[in-house]
Amino acid sequence: MANGSANYTEELVMALVTTQLTIMSFPIFNVQIVPFSSNFENLFGADAKIPGSAKIAPFYMQFKRPNRSKPGGDISSDRAALGLHCTTGSLNFKLREKAKRKGSAKVPVHKLQHNVLYRMRARLLKRGIGDAAYVCSLFLSSKEYVAHTHLHGLLGWPFYWFNGPYSNRAVVIHGTATPSFSAIPWLEGHVSIPPHDTVASASHSYSFDPTGGEVCFHSPRLLDGERRTLPAWIANLAESIQFDRAPAIGRSDELLAELRDIVGLRAEPSGDRDREGLEEQPERDLDYIAEWMAFGDQLEEHFGISQFAFILEA
Repeated sequence: MANGSANYTEELVMALVTTQLTIMSFPIFNVQIVPFSSNFENLFGADAKIPGSAKIAPFYMQFKRPNRSKPGGDISSDRAALGLHCTTGSLNFKLREKAKRKGSAKVPVHKLQHNVLYRMRARLLKRGIGDAAYVCSLFLSSKEYVAHTHLHGLLGWPFYWFNGPYSNRAVVIHGTATPSFSAIPWLEGHVSIPPHDTVASASHSYSFDPTGGEVCFHSPRLLDGERRTLPAWIANLAESIQFDRAPAIGRSDELLAELRDIVGLRAEPSGDRDREGLEEQPERDLDYIAEWMAFGDQLEEHFGISQFAFILEA
């Protein structure tokens, strides 16, 4: 594998995680996990399932693919200096300015992808209704990664159907019993790392051992010796959401405006959006569903950040 890098794209990580999360939150139950952008709108029919009275708790993921740390390289040297067990066999991903776009000028510090993700996380945690994190797979081989994901997705389907993967006190996101996340093995194939602070440039990396533990930020700083798995992050998020503080989708304009202001993206003219097939929804509900979808599209285009939401039907 050239330069010790994964031989697949971040888009594959996004597609596999999104597909599995959506399958596990099957829409016959009280709460759904919805990918909130028009890229997934037609595939999952998210807009058709969400009444205006439903509560929305958004969360955000920036998907990454790993690189293997080189012996004698800066990352291996940093980890060795911190006394970490895993040095030359560690994995890492680099920060980047933003989603790649041709002809882009230098990106202002406040527009760096990492800083946008950090500010969104801080605001959502303050509201008690969401979070934001990097999500990186732990596989360098696309063949191994896809096989692992699909195999455990298929084996886990009966478990999802009868017991479900997520609970939130009185709210059960899928099924009727609180499960063990260790019973959903494919999710363990991803490390989840919330942005821990703002940066002055994108010339930094996060590294971790092959299981997602010993997370280190470079310039060298050990962030957490424990494993930081995707299921642990989502489980904690599901348990901590305060739906009494979450707005109804039809009254979510304040939250959406707040997030737009944090990111620095203006709303697009509503006349540019395709509303075909949505005529039966109340106009106000339809407007905010379209607004959230448009915001998700902008986040992906400008920053490579994917928008999701926990949706609790009233």
